[in-house]
Amino acid sequence: MELPAAVRKRAAKLRGLVLDLAPHAAERVTWDAISFFDPERGGPIKGSICQIVHRKGVLRLDFPLGEFMEDADGVLSGEAGRKGKRFVEIGPTEPGYGTLRGLIEASLAGPPKPKRLPAARKPRR
Repeated sequence: MELPAAVRKRAAKLRGLVLDLAPHAAERVTWDAISFFDPERGGPIKGSICQIVHRKGVLRLDFPLGEFMEDADGVLSGEAGRKGKRFVEIGPTEPGYGTLRGLIEASLAGPPKPKRLPAARKPRR
């Protein structure tokens, strides 16, 4: 993922914060974003912690499972047509370190890995 120089430093600090709080996280570039996920919970969506995204000149921290997490400071926004995904825009000074830390921690405390339902059995003939 190629970032403009103006946001590269902020993205690197954000990446460092995510890895400090979630050293167990797997990291992968998916959908033109840096995705962090808990491999014990699943892949980049089902086990999602967050994503560092740069869209239309704006650096964002996205939470694909954001509808399930607490937003104590009320900073998360949503996208039309993306029911569960929520995000926060990252500016030069806002939101602050404490807010970002709280969001990542809330995501880490998110929903437990869903149990798989047994496959439907075909009736015997």
